[in-house]
Amino acid sequence: YGSAIVYEEPLAAPLDTTFISIFSEFHSDTYFRYVRPMPTSIDLDIVQRFHKQDSSLLPTQFYDGSSHKAYLTPSRAWENWYCRSNLGKDQYQCHTLLPKFYDPANHVSETEIRRDATKGRGHYAVTDIPEGSFINADDSHIHLHMHRYQWEALNDFVEKFPDAQMYRDLKNFFESYGYENEPNGLSGWSVSVANNNTFTNHACREEDKTAATVPGVGFDKDGNEILFSPLQLRRKELGILTVATRDLSSGDEIMMDYSSFRTSDPNGDYERFLKTMCNTGEGMVPKEAPTHLPLEKK
Repeated sequence: YGSAIVYEEPLAAPLDTTFISIFSEFHSDTYFRYVRPMPTSIDLDIVQRFHKQDSSLLPTQFYDGSSHKAYLTPSRAWENWYCRSNLGKDQYQCHTLLPKFYDPANHVSETEIRRDATKGRGHYAVTDIPEGSFINADDSHIHLHMHRYQWEALNDFVEKFPDAQMYRDLKNFFESYGYENEPNGLSGWSVSVANNNTFTNHACREEDKTAATVPGVGFDKDGNEILFSPLQLRRKELGILTVATRDLSSGDEIMMDYSSFRTSDPNGDYERFLKTMCNTGEGMVPKEAPTHLPLEKK
């Protein structure tokens, strides 16, 4: 199977009823439709696909869009069971990541943005940052997420109305500053809206890389993709976290490999873009600096 999602039906009480939805492919159309979190998207499916009922009755007694949204986040009991079971007890996210995350000593929340003549902006440490530290972890919640079906609708809308400049700007904003974010239970694009991490530059060489997204999220100790994880379904934002990949000193630039920012690149366009950016030093964002703005500092 490609993915499995567990959910409980509390309305079945006093019976203990749990369902596991299994998908033959991870990133299939069925899977993407299932993980839509907007209740009305499911409600409209019911309107359009169910046989018409008596006008005085609702089509379903218990299930609707809001119920479905609740199904996408298993209870804490499932996470606890998973991390004790043979399935999860050896997983990095269970035995290492969460204990480290809840230790305040592992968090760094002060960095600085500096102007650069070639890159436009650069992201720098202003204190020593030990390897493995979480850098500006509030990026995990100060961000926008556009789900895949919303992203496809936006692209169609911009193509239909090319003179709708603000919609084109919205699309460009996500493409320039954002990344595809599709762990188990989520689909689409994420972009930071108010965090220094958004100005982290691409590391063209391995020796330039000083930060990365959290390693091991979504993969087991052998490097295989985890297809069933209540923990990951509950904590979808773990993949947004940035960690230091080596010890950093004050003044070191924080850089990461952008190649993971796309979940698919069938024609190699994004790979070619990264190579061009490394050769020229220029990316999607204009590097001209408005003179009336102070340096961003957090």
